Amino acid sequence: METQERGCGFLTFSGMFYTAHEVYYYEDGDVAVIAEQTIFRVHAVILKLVSGKTFRRLAKFRRNQHM
Repeated sequence: METQERGCGFLTFSGMFYTAHEVYYYEDGDVAVIAEQTIFRVHAVILKLVSGKTFRRLAKFRRNQHM
């Protein structure tokens, strides 16, 4: 997915259009979460500090995707 300025939208290969969240979209973020039509791009270390259980579930999902 090609990134654009904060607050702009993204058109994906599937033809879906998503809007970057105005606050929680960081160009250097390493985790992208899509909820409805909004993209949140954040830092994994912050997610880990905020919610250990959720982060562990995401990490397990990511490992399974690479197998």
